[in-house]
Amino acid sequence: LGGDLLRDGRQETATLSRMVYGFATAFLMTGRPIYLNAAEAGAAYLCERFCCLGNQGQEIYWHHGIEIDADGRPTQILASEAGDDFEAIACYEQIYALVGLTQTYRANGDQTLLDTIRGTVNFLDQYFWDDGPEGGYFSHIDPITFSPLDETLGRNRWRKNWN
Repeated sequence: LGGDLLRDGRQETATLSRMVYGFATAFLMTGRPIYLNAAEAGAAYLCERFCCLGNQGQEIYWHHGIEIDADGRPTQILASEAGDDFEAIACYEQIYALVGLTQTYRANGDQTLLDTIRGTVNFLDQYFWDDGPEGGYFSHIDPITFSPLDETLGRNRWRKNWN
């Protein structure tokens, strides 16, 4: 409840972002500042710990999660460690990273959050968008090449996003 790490020392971006979304929504529904304070603190934590800047800050992407080692040092995990998405950057995980920030932005109008949201959309447009005749967004990119066509993606290569 206090945002502490679990015993395994892991936090995942999508899970935390959904929690922030819940706090921001609770504020919008009740007007109680305690919920907005929690949403703003959670959004700041996500941006501080999980956010990556690329292309001179014009593109923003998100780590899958972080793990705290035995010495208490955080290690960022870029590629997903979840089932079908293993060792890839999944488009839907990048989208989920935004849900808490977007709802918090709706609640407080913080321009910094909007800039972060736009930077992530720029990243999605740059690396996940298919310029070919079919269009749409690819579901996965390789965490090293940022390509949706890399052989390392296996069955996720060329696959389209469902969101």
